Amino acid sequence: MFFRKKEIHKPEYEKAGDELMFWSNKQNAPIYRVDFFLGYDLLGLGVYVFYKTNAELTEHLKNGMVEQVKQEFIRLYKATGIKTSENLEKNRQMFMRTYGVNKREFDEVYFNFDTDENVKEKYNGDYFHRVNG
Repeated sequence: MFFRKKEIHKPEYEKAGDELMFWSNKQNAPIYRVDFFLGYDLLGLGVYVFYKTNAELTEHLKNGMVEQVKQEFIRLYKATGIKTSENLEKNRQMFMRTYGVNKREFDEVYFNFDTDENVKEKYNGDYFHRVNG
């Protein structure tokens, strides 16, 4: 008897986040982690990009890499073949089914850049509290 691995469906924004990390490695500017926030008071998709150190983030702010990361995420997100607003609506519906709440429509993508170093120092390494706090 053969068993198949259960295929886990990832929302489009998570697929774009995975691709963004791959892209950043090719740019010699590796991203440490990407998290997302679909919160009650947020009118859009929150994208949290983490570098390993504060020095890396400072360097990427100065050399324009942070802006390139934003543009690349939007490009990857749109590459799913449907408009960003449709992606956001699809993700809103998934959020509602998963958590059983009525969430306002996601209108935009918001970015926040931080570091693992900062999360360890200010949030005791707890990414949940950093992203949701």
